[in-house]
Amino acid sequence: MPEDPWPQMGIAAACGRLNQQEMACGAIELVHKHQPLYLDLKYYREDAEKWFADTSIVEQLLQGLRKAGFKDFTDSSEQYQSAG
Repeated sequence: MPEDPWPQMGIAAACGRLNQQEMACGAIELVHKHQPLYLDLKYYREDAEKWFADTSIVEQLLQGLRKAGFKDFTDSSEQYQSAG
């Protein structure tokens, strides 16, 4: 379900941690299309912390997303900039 941001954000985080930015782009584009609010890492962190009791999991996800090209502070007009 491309409308659900969680699988796509997980894929992007995993690809980022594996230094596979090009592979992360497809997942990120789906999030951008269907749930762009999740491209704001502050929003993503707040939502993820509701679901994951272990905050180290949230930090690992955020680290992967940063490696995939996300920035900690986003402007709604300038969210994720794909490499390609």
